[in-house]
Amino acid sequence: MAGHARSWGEMRARNIYGNSIEIGNLDVDAYSLGAYWTHSWEDEAYFDAIVMHSWLRIDTESVADYSSCLHGMNGWSLEADKKFSISEKWVIEPQAQIYWQYQQPIFRHHWSVV
Repeated sequence: MAGHARSWGEMRARNIYGNSIEIGNLDVDAYSLGAYWTHSWEDEAYFDAIVMHSWLRIDTESVADYSSCLHGMNGWSLEADKKFSISEKWVIEPQAQIYWQYQQPIFRHHWSVV
């Protein structure tokens, strides 16, 4: 699986007088690549594995000279499911999932970088 996303915008807020004022800008750009694998058993149980990497960049900038930047994202997910019949009409289907992701945030002000 692969994808691309692009977004940008202007952030506005209302002050105590009800006026709409510009407070900053937002820019998002991402390219993603991932893989998906499923294994099913005859008893209708299954196991899913997903891994994805995004070349992600999110930039924000405020009129107060604060900015932030988020780079990259890695993630994976594992999921398992098994059906149990409790009667002819009712089935219980418990599921379990583990999900992990990593992002690298950078916050900037005119005198420091965190």
